[in-house]
Amino acid sequence: EDEETSCDPSEKSTSENCPFTYDIKCCTPNYCVTLTPPSNYSTASAYTCVWTVTPEDSNLSAPQVQKNGNTGTFQVSNDGSEAGNYTVMLSVFEKGKEDKPAICGYSTDVTIMQKPTPTFTHKKSPCGYEVEFNFKSKADWNGIVDDITWKCTNYSLTDFPNSTGSSEVSGTFKYTFANHDDTYKIEMVIKDKHGCTHTTTLDVVVSTKCEPDFDIKYM
Repeated sequence: EDEETSCDPSEKSTSENCPFTYDIKCCTPNYCVTLTPPSNYSTASAYTCVWTVTPEDSNLSAPQVQKNGNTGTFQVSNDGSEAGNYTVMLSVFEKGKEDKPAICGYSTDVTIMQKPTPTFTHKKSPCGYEVEFNFKSKADWNGIVDDITWKCTNYSLTDFPNSTGSSEVSGTFKYTFANHDDTYKIEMVIKDKHGCTHTTTLDVVVSTKCEPDFDIKYM
């Protein structure tokens, strides 16, 4: 009499491990995770790959895996709401024998990072047009940020944030606005290691009106 087998791939016995690879890319407004089986099991006419993805956080929904041949893909939001660890499991079956024990299986954790939110502060000189900007530098993001760029969205400032107009990632810089009292909309854009961009825009008010460069306390 044949032994009864489960339809749940996680309960099927396997004869070997088959480590797969994964790659995370930006596909705004999500991160797309591509799951690639070992090359010797990639032929869909000979093998069936079954992918399951389970979030470590029980409050998150399990993403659905879309298949193209034996390659799997799933998406999670890049806004931080679905950040965390996801256990990805692969079970490989001989084609047409999906009711039999899997011939190969492997699982690993895939980490979806928290959204790197761009933030900066600014301080103008007491009686002039120079403004100092301070922010978390690229190095301080511990590898999750690829680039930091700046832009003034309501004026064409070709030399902003510096004389070369290049990206500014040192953590601080000063810029002198062109003797022009006004409000400048300054945009800071972070590109994360997967290629997604995250933006913050603040109004920077520039005026020659002298302001004290210290706090005044009234007794």
